[in-house]
Amino acid sequence: MSQGSGHPWKLPSLLCGFSTYHLNLPVKIPSLQQEFIDEFSQPPLKERFFSFRKENIAKLESKANDEIGKTSSISSLQVLLAHIRRSVISCRGIDDANQKVTFILHMGARNWLLPPLWEGYFGNAIHGGIVMSMPNELLSHGLGWTAQKLKQIKATQTHDEETKYFSVEWLKSPLMVKERSINIFVVRSSPWFSVYGNDLGWGKQIRWKVDCISRA
Repeated sequence: MSQGSGHPWKLPSLLCGFSTYHLNLPVKIPSLQQEFIDEFSQPPLKERFFSFRKENIAKLESKANDEIGKTSSISSLQVLLAHIRRSVISCRGIDDANQKVTFILHMGARNWLLPPLWEGYFGNAIHGGIVMSMPNELLSHGLGWTAQKLKQIKATQTHDEETKYFSVEWLKSPLMVKERSINIFVVRSSPWFSVYGNDLGWGKQIRWKVDCISRA
């Protein structure tokens, strides 16, 4: 599995990566049942696979950039996510004018943390960028408008203070995510580095499939 590496790494560290903050460890998880346990009965999970050809993604990218003009450039990933997001809202038939839909993009925070995390840190270094919109707002505007909103998520994550603040505040008062939340679109498992491209000698991969939490 290590491809014959002759330089083994040091033992990974699970200590908190934000050593500059004075934290009261261990983390105190809520003990009251109403704060921790959700009685929500989850419906059966549905799983779908979609394949997008390069030429079709290129058409979407060209369409989105034409809509917003030459002042900004939208990436193919941002356009694809915007297209999927608009399609999901349209298919679900969400027309409540008072109900917002939330988009969450999980991003690795290692590259912008100062001071940087030490080599071998084995803990979590993910921050969720969030953008909220109204359903009719998403569908009435074009693909370029939606893609530009998603681009702004990454544009706002240029400093490490927000990531540190969120993590430290969560450690002080942990908030448990409950399944009762609805109309949330989450994107994950799309790393910059080729984490799924490791050649184990089994041949070229046809498809990558992440764990079941991504289908919730």
